[in-house]
Amino acid sequence: MEAGVAGVYNQDELKKLQDLAVKFVQDEVKGHQRCKWLYRNKSEKYFDDIKEQNGKRMMTTYVKDKNGDPKSPINGRINGIWFCANPKYGSTDPPVTSPFGPKRLLIDAYEFLIKPPGHNFYFADFYCFSWNSKAHYVTVVVTKKDSTTDKYCTNKLIPCSYEFFRFQNNNVMITKGLWVEILYTEDIDITKYTINDCKVYENAGSKGGFAKNANCKRCNLPAKIVKDDPEVDKLTQQLKNF
Repeated sequence: MEAGVAGVYNQDELKKLQDLAVKFVQDEVKGHQRCKWLYRNKSEKYFDDIKEQNGKRMMTTYVKDKNGDPKSPINGRINGIWFCANPKYGSTDPPVTSPFGPKRLLIDAYEFLIKPPGHNFYFADFYCFSWNSKAHYVTVVVTKKDSTTDKYCTNKLIPCSYEFFRFQNNNVMITKGLWVEILYTEDIDITKYTINDCKVYENAGSKGGFAKNANCKRCNLPAKIVKDDPEVDKLTQQLKNF
């Protein structure tokens, strides 16, 4: 199958897309820094609406939108919760501002992702936007092993490169060369986690997401015709029925 406008990437094409992302990181030659926190910025109402039930406040997954590459196999096909991972340059703290909302949920990256066993990490996307083609993003999908979503990702995604996201001496290390976004595919009890105030510098929310910059030569595969994948549609229906 060859890459193109219609359909979705197969695993060989995703490998080529990840290779582009790895080359981008290596060309930037910025190294890695410690990622202490995963963080999620939303409105005050969003967090207020997560009500306590049976001693838990469950932040629930929702369907992945069309943000990023339109041919990514996860668009509209799996559920998850978005987190940012990049700290402020030269620090372990998140950036002091956010475009996504004035309230910020903080989760210890090591305690959440690495200390408990049973997570898999997949590469799903590499993209930029037309209004800022210098800033590039990768999407890392984190699943619970043997879950329904994990089985889908095993068949349709590829393991995430250590160039973006690695574990070293009980620390999570993250590339300085691009923005790493985490899509966690399970509901999360946020009862024990901290929610802080955060300055908002603009509103970057978009219902449905923004499509990637189709003219960027650094994050697009050569445009060829791709066929729709009936197996993807079959697995998508199984996930909806789960």
